[in-house]
Amino acid sequence: LPVLDDFARKELAKTEHAQCVGLHQCSPGLVLTELLLADTTPGVRAFIFNALAEEPQDVAAALAPRLRQEGTLTARVELLS
Repeated sequence: LPVLDDFARKELAKTEHAQCVGLHQCSPGLVLTELLLADTTPGVRAFIFNALAEEPQDVAAALAPRLRQEGTLTARVELLS
C-alpha cells in the first residue's frame, strides 16, 4: 500500500489539481470483521484474533477523531494495536 500511495501522490503532483485534492492513507490495523472471521474456528478466533485484532467500534473511536483533525492534503493515519 505505501508504494501505491507514493505513486498516486507523485502522479497527483503532476496535475493542476495538486493543491485542491487530498490523498490520505488510513491504516486501521487488523479489525475483527465477518470477512476476517469467515473461515476460522472458534478456537482460532479466541486465541489469535482476540490477541491481534481490534473490534470495529474501538478502531472507529480511535481513528475518527484523528481523521477529522487532519488538516493536510496528504496524511498517513495509522492505528497500531
